[in-house]
Amino acid sequence: MIIHKSISVKQGLFYLSIFFLFLLTILFVFLPIVYTFFVLIQKASIDIIGSFFDSRLFSVSCFTIFQAFCSSFFATSLGLLLSYFCAKKEFKFRTFLLSLAAIPVSVPALIMALSYVFFFGNSGLLNSLVQLVLNNADIRVSNFLYSFFAVIIIHSFYNFPIALKTITGAWENIDSSLEDAAHLLTDNHFIIFRRIIFPSIFPAIISSFLIIFLYSFFSFLIILLFGGIGLTTLEVELYQVSRFLGFSLESAHIALIETSIASICVALYIFSKSKIYKNAIETQRLKERPRLTRLEYLVFIPLVSLVIFFLILPLLSLCLKSIFSFQFLDEATSYFEKIKYFFSFQISTWKNTIFSISTLKALFSTIIVGTITACISVASALCLEYLRFFLQVKNKNTHIVSILPFVSLIVSPLILGFSLKNIFFASSPLSIFILCIAQSVGAWTIADIQIQESYFRIPHSIINASLLLSKNYFDAFFRCVLPMLKPGIKTAFFFCFAISAGDASLPLVLKIPHFENLSLMIFRLAGTYRFSESAVVSVILICLVCSAFLFFDRGKKYEY
Repeated sequence: MIIHKSISVKQGLFYLSIFFLFLLTILFVFLPIVYTFFVLIQKASIDIIGSFFDSRLFSVSCFTIFQAFCSSFFATSLGLLLSYFCAKKEFKFRTFLLSLAAIPVSVPALIMALSYVFFFGNSGLLNSLVQLVLNNADIRVSNFLYSFFAVIIIHSFYNFPIALKTITGAWENIDSSLEDAAHLLTDNHFIIFRRIIFPSIFPAIISSFLIIFLYSFFSFLIILLFGGIGLTTLEVELYQVSRFLGFSLESAHIALIETSIASICVALYIFSKSKIYKNAIETQRLKERPRLTRLEYLVFIPLVSLVIFFLILPLLSLCLKSIFSFQFLDEATSYFEKIKYFFSFQISTWKNTIFSISTLKALFSTIIVGTITACISVASALCLEYLRFFLQVKNKNTHIVSILPFVSLIVSPLILGFSLKNIFFASSPLSIFILCIAQSVGAWTIADIQIQESYFRIPHSIINASLLLSKNYFDAFFRCVLPMLKPGIKTAFFFCFAISAGDASLPLVLKIPHFENLSLMIFRLAGTYRFSESAVVSVILICLVCSAFLFFDRGKKYEY
């Protein structure tokens, strides 16, 4: 039984400060929703259905849903196919393939978009290399960028690791005795998959599909760069309207339509996640995975080749573009000179970019804002874990605590940014802190998922023992439970730092005077066609994120 004793003043101030950040994060989650309704009511226009069926908004909404559905379908399908090999087979680079799950969170969408420009663009590495080999400047083997097809390809291969990781985890948690019993009754593998395996992994498939749908639905920079003529989404439309007219009545209508559609997806996502936890079991024995057969290699090799071609090579070309010119010089007199120019080093570009005052300021701002955002996100997630711990030991329902962090998924970063811009002054001394709180809203869900996964792995016997030996519930949580959450806290801190470092949307919308992070700098350089400098800054940002990964993480599991 717990011996109730008062906590010290220092402990009380520490708990109050963390709880204040938690309340501030909650406030910023609901603030854009309340402000959207305030704008609608103020303008005496609450005809939501009528605004949705406006000719332009309806077509934009349909296209947004359609592109998000196509992206989610192809990403989930690719993840499902590869999850069979990762869950049931043993092969080289299996760990590396599963580690790609960190890419959608740790690699900013802007860098992924630039990597496609550097690899598949008209003057990209792929076209330039073919021109160099064939010695012909008129050849173009890749010209699909700036189209609907390019948007689907980028979204699919950028987000498929989410499906791969989630479905593989669910597949590995299937009780092997069920499959063994099914094999005694039938040798038909399709029947076993349809009746035993598929019902077990179906919640993971739906969960992966919905979270990828939300990421594609709220995609901004990729659509803005590759949408092409006439292809726009609700998020881009919101940016265009609010940029020139402010958060007007039309902006509020778009925001309400986005939030309504996202709310349905989040509700389904929460339901599917609960089914995953219900179906998951801890297997006591691990069956040895067999090697791939020759027939399986016929399927596995093309799938991995697609991943390498559409994910690994573009990211690799981004790094190489910052070092070499990779440009075919048609005016050169000899083939040797063309090769020499193609692989010429860009030392001056690195020197001018690294030692630039603007780059150093952007690097410093990225580190400071990323660290503050990560601390706020982790602190808010820990408050939720304490509430979950408190309700659990009191035998109360913890569903509300589990649902609360997912509310932030229904609010897009642009809605959040434009709402804050109208409520607060951008020149306010607290503008940087407001940016950190706003970024923590998006990172809060990821932090809670990672820490929650560590919490669920704590045996109930340890929680009961901590209650018997501690002074109070605070003491039991912070002395016994909190140290066991350390792996999840490290991973959560890294992911939140990476999300903040790669965020260009909120700084772009808030327009904080004299502020620029690395992502905003990349966006500005790419917008002025200074691709060599943007490649160098992108490499700096990737190195910064990888350094945070190596410092705060040691190969822990990633959950979505």
